[in-house]
Amino acid sequence: MERTYVIIVGAGPSGLALALALAHQQVKCILLEANLDICEDPRAIAIAGDTHRILQLLGINQEKMKSFGQPLPSINIHRHSFTAKPFLTINYDKDWLQQGLANGTTVFQPKLEQSLRDLVNASDYADLRTECQVLSCRPSEEGVEATYDNKGTTHQLKGAFLVGADGKRGTVRKDFLEPFGIKQEYGIHEYEATWIAANLRVNAPTPESHPKFPLWNQGFKSDELWDLFWPSGFHFCNHPTMPVAAGRFGPVNERLWRFEYELPQGQMPPNLNEDLQKQLERHLTIQPGYYRGKLITSPVVFPWDCVEIMRCQPALFAHKVVNRWFDNRTILIGDAAHVFPPFGAQGIANGVRDAIALSWRIALMIRLKSGAEIPTRSNRLLYVWSQERRKGVNDSSVETMRNGALMRNKSWIVATVLGILNGYVGVPDGFFQANAHGGSKTAQIWVKATSGSILLTDELFWKPKSIFTLLIVSPIKQNEAEELELMLEAADLPPNILAHEIPEIRFKGSSSSDYPTSKRILQYTVCELSDLEEERIHVFPGYDHTSFRNRLRTEARYVLIRPDFVIYSQASTLKQLVGQLQIAKDMLAT
Repeated sequence: MERTYVIIVGAGPSGLALALALAHQQVKCILLEANLDICEDPRAIAIAGDTHRILQLLGINQEKMKSFGQPLPSINIHRHSFTAKPFLTINYDKDWLQQGLANGTTVFQPKLEQSLRDLVNASDYADLRTECQVLSCRPSEEGVEATYDNKGTTHQLKGAFLVGADGKRGTVRKDFLEPFGIKQEYGIHEYEATWIAANLRVNAPTPESHPKFPLWNQGFKSDELWDLFWPSGFHFCNHPTMPVAAGRFGPVNERLWRFEYELPQGQMPPNLNEDLQKQLERHLTIQPGYYRGKLITSPVVFPWDCVEIMRCQPALFAHKVVNRWFDNRTILIGDAAHVFPPFGAQGIANGVRDAIALSWRIALMIRLKSGAEIPTRSNRLLYVWSQERRKGVNDSSVETMRNGALMRNKSWIVATVLGILNGYVGVPDGFFQANAHGGSKTAQIWVKATSGSILLTDELFWKPKSIFTLLIVSPIKQNEAEELELMLEAADLPPNILAHEIPEIRFKGSSSSDYPTSKRILQYTVCELSDLEEERIHVFPGYDHTSFRNRLRTEARYVLIRPDFVIYSQASTLKQLVGQLQIAKDMLAT
């Protein structure tokens, strides 16, 4: 029987992200995908918050993202139509999240998946197999055994873990785990509604194609009509029974538009395309007034024959979460574990967060395996992972439902859906030391190495084959560096737990300019804006290089950080650090 460490069922964003994160930890995995080709229907069209940080670590940088998406410049809340002036605009083109990257991006999902597939196919540790339908999944003494069909031939595969990333209707949960009591239930908000979701491609009319279009007489050019009738950003139009979410998505030059509207309970239009046109009519009607300094004297409707309907389908949206995220060593992530309403950009985001948080734990469990102890250790680590991720899902649900309330005129609370800055603070027995101020996420800033290279701080903690990175955030002297190295040797940590390299970041205003001589300690300085401009690195308005240090305690000198940029603990003295490492060692031994 063929063997691998991890079997991943489903090659959507969550499964692909997990494969890449495992590959970074040098853990071999096989992805089994039922389809040959990527579905060309863009289901989700947005990613938000720290998803950008995770994708950057996996190999999708901001330049690559431009090939399948565009940064979200604003969110606009309207009373009636998306072409009317919004009563509230939230500027997204600012570093609200303190991560040095975009806050939100609207994407063409098939191209995102293709980019992730390309990275997986280039990896020595991940093997993507298409046209593979999983037939059975059963636990074994060494992990999990799966049987799958590929073009009429049956194959067997054994892994230490099997992860279902095959969506809300996927085989792993519905066929293999529901008989054991695992099912999706309503989350902290009981929401379920049917929406019509349409993807449109817009072609601008021209004087030649539409000579009688009235705006030519007011001096409008063809290219101006895109911004006039299909305005930049994303738009929520509030309505007590039929709220609307709409906006641009995908590459800038493709002029794609998503239009979604909720149906009143129990209603389903007999002809979806006709109903779509009817619903869009009020949005695509410009009322009299001045636009771009030009007077429009009577209502003008955008020509419908310039709108191509790529997709128009009903979808039942709900907020549901599994009552258990794993059974033994079969695990659920992404839509297989949780689903969200369409107005929060949290579907892909939470699936990718599941993946990165799970990846280093699986690597840890595989490296720490020790006979009969591994089931107990696995159950504990997976339970803590599920508790942390349940909090992440709950936090995302709160932000999403606030958006929904605003769309229905039920609340004036503004949900920016930018991300949760406090990470997993408050999770009982989380994989961090709460009494040592662990559990929150770090900010992200640009730093410069002594070699002159410039990088984002997340890269300092994204180390192959290690779980923690020790970061020094206050200058240390030579004798302290020597004492630190001796202390780390004496700690006798299990292999591959602490990264060998110890980054030290010198912040502006540092009281010392002397660097200790050490093969393990690598020095970085906070980048000046001139450094970033010279390297043509885009800096978002509001970027603050002090944000990283400000998220830490003032007295902190040593910080242990997980690969998912969550703080494990903070110490002000070497004695405190020794105690924190001993707690980490004890935690890994149980």
